Amino acid sequence: MRCSVASRELGDVFFCQVADGIHDVERSRWLGGVHKRQNQAHANTIEFAPVLMVLMYILSQSQMAGWVLWSIILVTLCRFILVAGLIFPRTMSRPNPIRQIGAGGTYIFGLALCVAVLQLAAG
Repeated sequence: MRCSVASRELGDVFFCQVADGIHDVERSRWLGGVHKRQNQAHANTIEFAPVLMVLMYILSQSQMAGWVLWSIILVTLCRFILVAGLIFPRTMSRPNPIRQIGAGGTYIFGLALCVAVLQLAAG
């Protein structure tokens, strides 16, 4: 069995090559949980950010109703709440209300922005 260390952006990962391929043996214990939560928060934020930015840009090109502006503010706030819900709890194995509020708010207010864009396109 041959072992090596592969450096990643947020820590080292140890790999051992055996007859049937490469297996992840053990992640470095140096703040591993913190890095895992930070990676999850970053990946989750990147997932929605481009779509929300495009929706906000489209809506900013015309006169916005008050509810649209509030939807933009609240969806942005929900994204911050979601990231806080991913980073601050000690474990991600149990659901927590902060994360649920952030995710639910993102879906609700993101859907409201989609409705506003459809209304803008309809006339």
